[in-house]
Amino acid sequence: WTVLFPIVILCAVEALLLWILFDTGYAVDGETLLYQSGPIRGRIDIGKITHIQYDNSWMKSTTLKPALDGNGLLIRYSRYDDIFISPKDKEGFVALLCQINPNITVS
Repeated sequence: WTVLFPIVILCAVEALLLWILFDTGYAVDGETLLYQSGPIRGRIDIGKITHIQYDNSWMKSTTLKPALDGNGLLIRYSRYDDIFISPKDKEGFVALLCQINPNITVS
């Protein structure tokens, strides 16, 4: 068992990393932003988004980061909540969110 235990742990960590790698994505469903990254899943009311910032600080803060790329978007959606995501078409994604909620400021 002492030989198998490290192998089991290593396989579990590898499986988690592969899950995150192949299951990260973002979608807009009506007025809701859906995000997923492996076991992390959530939804944000687009009407509550106040600010979107183009950002490359993936490692600098404690923000939730369901993103694979370090160059992405920091989305603030309430006084104390934000999320870092990295859609492939950042400009198109921002335009879609701003179309749904024109009160979003972008920097």
